[in-house]
Amino acid sequence: MKYANVFVAGLGIGVTLWLSFGCAGGSIESPDAVDFSGVWQVSESDSDPVPDINKIFSEERKALIKGELNDPTQSAIFLKHDFPVLFNDTLMIEQDAESMGVSYSSSPYDDFKWGQKIQNGLKLSVIWRDTTLVIQKIRRSVRGTERYSLDDDGNTLRVFVNIQSGNEKFRLNRIFRKN
Repeated sequence: MKYANVFVAGLGIGVTLWLSFGCAGGSIESPDAVDFSGVWQVSESDSDPVPDINKIFSEERKALIKGELNDPTQSAIFLKHDFPVLFNDTLMIEQDAESMGVSYSSSPYDDFKWGQKIQNGLKLSVIWRDTTLVIQKIRRSVRGTERYSLDDDGNTLRVFVNIQSGNEKFRLNRIFRKN
């Protein structure tokens, strides 16, 4: 019985954290004035440089050989898989009142429905904070947030990405222009 109580208490804390993870300060109602639909081309000169995945993989292989890579879920492979907005030059976005679909130039299609879900082991929270779409992602020890917002002209899409993966932290701005 003692272990059952500990399990139930842990489950309650987990559910509370999961709910607060995505719901605090946000809404699943999309603002009428914001529509990210269109074809967007990255502006490399205005964007931060993306992490060098090949260099990170090389460092991970060395750490693995030395026995220093303790948690394979911290691998950079999840950066490219879970945050494709960083590694693609073109975004083709379709948006409606309930979701946003993104086709990338060299990654699989993503469908972001407002609210929370678990997809392929990835916990997703997709909410609106005023006119900014906030997508929070958690896969074990990899945590990240993407914030999508439009400039006043409606022709510039700003995506701020903040990722924590083990000891690595990435904070990047990606700027896209509408074609």
